[in-house]
Amino acid sequence: SRPTFCTQVTTHSSGEERSKVSRVVVLGCRAKGELETTLEQKAQVFQQLIATTTSEISLRDQLRLRKNELVDVQVENMDLTTQLVQSHKSIADLEDSLGV
Repeated sequence: SRPTFCTQVTTHSSGEERSKVSRVVVLGCRAKGELETTLEQKAQVFQQLIATTTSEISLRDQLRLRKNELVDVQVENMDLTTQLVQSHKSIADLEDSLGV
C-alpha cells in the first residue's frame, strides 16, 4: 500500500505550528522512504500543506531555507493522502501516526 502523508493542513495559523507541520511531513516522508523529486515538486507539496491559509510567502521562505532537508517528498502521493491530516485532531496525533 502507498504511504499516507504530505497532505493539506487547514487549521494551523501560527508560523511555529506551520514549521512543525512541515517538519513532521519531512520526517514522515523520509521515514516512508519516498523517492527524491525536484525542488519545484517539493514546493508544490508544501504549498498544499497551507493551501487554505495566508502563509504561502512564509512557506516559500521556509522551502528556500530548508531545501536540503526536503529530500523524500513524492508529489504523486498527494491525491491518495488528503484524508490523513483531516483525520487527526492535533499535530501530536499526526506525529504518532507517522512514527516520528
